[in-house]
Amino acid sequence: MRTLFAALAALLFLFAGAAAQTPEATWSLWDLEAERAEAALARGAASSDALEQSRARLLAQIDAARIIAADAAEETRRLQAELDALGPPPEVGEEAADAAALRADLTQALAQARAREGRAERVVTRAENLRTRLAGLDQERFLSRIETLGPSPALPETWASSFAFIGATLNRIDGEVAAELNSPSMRKMAMQRLPLALVAVVAALFIAFGVRLFAVGALLRRAQTADRRQRRLIFGVGAAALRLTMLAAASALLFYGLSSTGLFGALGEATLTALARAVLTIIIAYAIAASLFSPKAAGLRPYDLDDGAARRGFAMAMLLGVSAALHVLVEQVGVAAKAPPAATAPISFVSIVLGGFALFQTAQIARPFVNRAVDGPDIAIGAQMLRFLRRTCVVVAVLAPLLALIGYDFAARYILFPTIYSLAALLVVAMVYFVIREAVENYLADQKKEGEDRLRLIPILAGFLLFCASVPMLALIWGASWADISLAYDRLVAGFRIGDVALSPMDFVTFALVFVIGYTLTRAAQRLLKNSVLPKTGMSVGGADALTSGIGYVGIFIAAIAAITAAGLDLSNLAIVAGALSVGIGFGLQNIVNNFVSGVILLVERPINVGDWIEVGGVHGTVKKVNVRSTEIETFDRASYIIPNSDLISGAVTNYTHGNTVGRAIVPVGVAYGTDTRLVQRILLEAASEHPMVLTSPAPAAYFQGFGADSLDFELRAYLRDVNWVLSVKSDLNFAIEEKLRAADVEIPFAQRDINIRNIGEVGRAIRRGGGDGTGAET
Repeated sequence: MRTLFAALAALLFLFAGAAAQTPEATWSLWDLEAERAEAALARGAASSDALEQSRARLLAQIDAARIIAADAAEETRRLQAELDALGPPPEVGEEAADAAALRADLTQALAQARAREGRAERVVTRAENLRTRLAGLDQERFLSRIETLGPSPALPETWASSFAFIGATLNRIDGEVAAELNSPSMRKMAMQRLPLALVAVVAALFIAFGVRLFAVGALLRRAQTADRRQRRLIFGVGAAALRLTMLAAASALLFYGLSSTGLFGALGEATLTALARAVLTIIIAYAIAASLFSPKAAGLRPYDLDDGAARRGFAMAMLLGVSAALHVLVEQVGVAAKAPPAATAPISFVSIVLGGFALFQTAQIARPFVNRAVDGPDIAIGAQMLRFLRRTCVVVAVLAPLLALIGYDFAARYILFPTIYSLAALLVVAMVYFVIREAVENYLADQKKEGEDRLRLIPILAGFLLFCASVPMLALIWGASWADISLAYDRLVAGFRIGDVALSPMDFVTFALVFVIGYTLTRAAQRLLKNSVLPKTGMSVGGADALTSGIGYVGIFIAAIAAITAAGLDLSNLAIVAGALSVGIGFGLQNIVNNFVSGVILLVERPINVGDWIEVGGVHGTVKKVNVRSTEIETFDRASYIIPNSDLISGAVTNYTHGNTVGRAIVPVGVAYGTDTRLVQRILLEAASEHPMVLTSPAPAAYFQGFGADSLDFELRAYLRDVNWVLSVKSDLNFAIEEKLRAADVEIPFAQRDINIRNIGEVGRAIRRGGGDGTGAET
């Protein structure tokens, strides 16, 4: 309620400032608001809502003044540039009349702009100081309420005071209704509004018991008949969200119908509003409990819980909702009726005891699940946070009733109900994340396409955004105001300074956004060139790959420079850093720089292209990718061989397919002595000419190499259309040559050796001595 009043106050203040029309009226309005804030600080008697409204108006004043200061600063720069372009007045003689008049106008406008900028900055400074002081006063009051010891609900007189307060409140509401009915004009107005109230009530009943049951039932039937767990859970959560929407709409219509009769006075309207908020609290608790525990349908539970734990969890969640609703009702009605602490303490104690009991039981139900998450194979930060949250709930569930019993009612309510609201908020955030994750998994289960796994990054991004959104929400739950959040946001945006460099989160976001856009455009340009433009130019595959890689590196470099510039970073500071790093580059990074320069040479000179068959250091393979630091080669064993680019530039490299794929295959053949050598030559040439991969020009050749130890040695040399097939061609040629030689009765010899033993006599005598006993043992 405080934040709502503050927002309305800020809007009214902005409208008032816009209606002021003239700048002087705006300055006067701002001075008046500052004086009011100073007076409230001096008196110290303003309510918390009034202080919050004042802070909200000061916040709007700060935003408007900053805009004026920025506009004035821009105008100052523009006028100063025009004055500099006009130049200084002449030292000798008089300046032309039009130039002097222009100089005077520019000087006067420049002075006015600087005065406006300075005044706006003073307004910002004064308003920020007042906001800080108002926040301090509100914090002092809050701490005072925390430390205040009120009446204990254990005393009988407090219960008597509470019952008396309830009776008096009902009598006041009854008296307000009776007073309205006794007035003829009000009675007539109520009769005129009665049809509208009846329509609202009927519509509320129709939505609650007709549309809700039909729509939610349809979703639940879809969930129970879904063929996949992800779909069942998504439909189940959707049914809970629809149930919440329908019941909230029905309750809003119901209370609107009652309020539209006009029969309730101030206290009655406040009570109706409190009842509406209490009912909405129970509805939210019901929706969360149904989606989280689903006591009647085990297949719709997002977590592994048995039926007993699910029923207990659902009951405890509803009890938490009832406790929070009772707290809202007592707090709102107590403020409206200006009840003393002794009148509300017993009822508040009941709500605290119910809430503490339900919170303790909920923590016990969640204990096995948390233990499984913590003791699992992968201990994540989330599991540790679950354990911390569960233990915190146990401590709060025990401590809050004890504080309330002693008499610290405000302290007990402050630690218990924000804990319950925070737990509900975190569960809602978790359910939203869960729905997004399951929706992505369901889509991936239907779409089996390459690269679709990258969609699993969507839940991670969604989780980060949900975390960022939950931080201010939790801050509001624990008593922070929109002004506090705005102040924290301003400080976050302002960032921090490292020397003369100012850094802020927005700078990082801007840098990342601009770089991602530049990187995406670079990759799109590379794909366009590689797939659409370069194939039509007739450029070789290696040249096209080199050009595409070069454009990629240039594009990424330009994207980085653009991102740094857009983030507002001073590149002159980077020059100092680069100068300092040059010493390290000269010593420790020289190999990296050498490889980088070698990579640039490879991309420009292109002695090695993608797809070439090369040999480096005795390793054969096909070039897969040429990077700026290293080159990736895939061997014929399908292994990746990474070679530094400097080795390719400074070392010896054999490129079998550089420029073209024509290469030569050499097949050695040996035949027995006495074979017709001319016949062997014809057979070899015939086998080569029959193979489709062998070129006719240059023609294959068969050479009589010489007389070997065991054979007559021949060698067939043939040029191939594609040297990449050299192993297959050599195998085919060997098969063909062997068949033709066998058909011509040409013998292919094998090695034969004669062994001469010089001391055969001694060997024989040794054998005879060793075999004398018949066992082979030496005697």
